[in-house]
Amino acid sequence: MGEQLHKKQRVSDLLNEDVAIQDIIKIVKVSQTMVYNIKHSKAMGEGVQQRPGLGGHNSKPKPEFLESLDKKIREDPMVSMCHLATSFEVNEGTIRRAVHDNLGTASNARTPRHLLTKKLKQKRLLKCQKLLNWIKSKPSTVKNFSEKKIVAVDHVVNHRNNCWLAESIEDVQRVYRTKHPAEVMVLGVGSYDGKKMHPYFFDPGAKVGTDAYYKVLRYHMLPWIKSNYPEGDYVWQQDSAPSHNSTWCQMFFQEHMAKFWSKDFWPPSSPDLNPLDFFVWRVMEKEINIFPARRQPCSALKPALL
Repeated sequence: MGEQLHKKQRVSDLLNEDVAIQDIIKIVKVSQTMVYNIKHSKAMGEGVQQRPGLGGHNSKPKPEFLESLDKKIREDPMVSMCHLATSFEVNEGTIRRAVHDNLGTASNARTPRHLLTKKLKQKRLLKCQKLLNWIKSKPSTVKNFSEKKIVAVDHVVNHRNNCWLAESIEDVQRVYRTKHPAEVMVLGVGSYDGKKMHPYFFDPGAKVGTDAYYKVLRYHMLPWIKSNYPEGDYVWQQDSAPSHNSTWCQMFFQEHMAKFWSKDFWPPSSPDLNPLDFFVWRVMEKEINIFPARRQPCSALKPALL
């Protein structure tokens, strides 16, 4: 208790000497909240005119403060709350309340998206219309979605939510990443009626070109689809990868498939349309990579991948 009072007195003395708040934090080794609380208490006790936005309890931020804060955020929407608190020399809680309650804004995560040119957007629109018309004309046809995925067997880190509950820092398990993690490419197939093909794992390091892809189609996928849909009430989907659009593979589909969407159907850059891209691969990576102790060998994932 005596040491805490000494620190408070030291902070108060430095504030009287007009030392910058950030410097006081480093000198006395106290929290920013303590410095602001002491400064606020001194100002209220001495009847000093407060800065806009730094009133007492239940006081609303001043319009001048909110206007300056709003201008600062519009100039740099990526600015952090901590940086704003330092810039305005107020408590971070004051900034957060003003931003959320008074300005009506919230901190949102920036999500990656495909950069689509005007030409590509028009191309996607035309193919989506063509695809939608095909589906409407054949509503009972079972859709079979396929997709390849390179899976890196390494720890996946969610930087927005990567906490570990422990009594001390020594008990927290570290995140270890490998420089060159083991990778394997897998082909998955899932159908609208719930049927699924056992995933096909390519040889590690193998280049999946037209020849390799054709062999998988001929000796792995075709027997599965023939046994599950002997009446031919299905359609095969794949993206526009070079190996998929090769003349050899397109001829294979025309000869052996009841129905398939050619390269003129599937819209480019459309992972949101494929259930495998949209959901399945993410679940698979979570199961094998989130906790190293729970990792399963790739072979153990084959029966339950889809």
